[in-house]
Amino acid sequence: MNVVAARLFPALLLLFAMGLVIESLRMAAADLLYSRAEVEASFWGQKSYVPTSTSVAAAFSDIERARALEAGQPDLMLLHAHMLLWRSYWSQERELSRREEQAAIALMINAAELRPGHRATWERLAREKQRLGQDDAELALAASRVRLLSPAALAP
Repeated sequence: MNVVAARLFPALLLLFAMGLVIESLRMAAADLLYSRAEVEASFWGQKSYVPTSTSVAAAFSDIERARALEAGQPDLMLLHAHMLLWRSYWSQERELSRREEQAAIALMINAAELRPGHRATWERLAREKQRLGQDDAELALAASRVRLLSPAALAP
């Protein structure tokens, strides 16, 4: 029995190490895609920069691929929401614009629920709900979380 255990342990250790390497590569790939999309999106709205349809499509492709690799990552959700809201703002098609606004809000809600103590996420959600004129229970929840997480409320 000891001989089997002595041979099995290194094999299991090697398998575990391979799993860690694969996970690390997946995370690194998602981070690179996120970074590339974030850099591109950070220029949108600059007066001196006009993104091409190719660069916008590439940024959306990058963030979607990053989210496929890291589905539950709130920062990826928030960047994707920001990008959808930007595209919605410039869209000529009102129905497409509404769908993208709703998708962006859903991403923000998911991100806020994944990290309920992150005040900036709740603030962004409340700000976008107000901007879109969506005075509903989600806005009330976001506003109450912002108040609850404000520095004055957290002080001893």
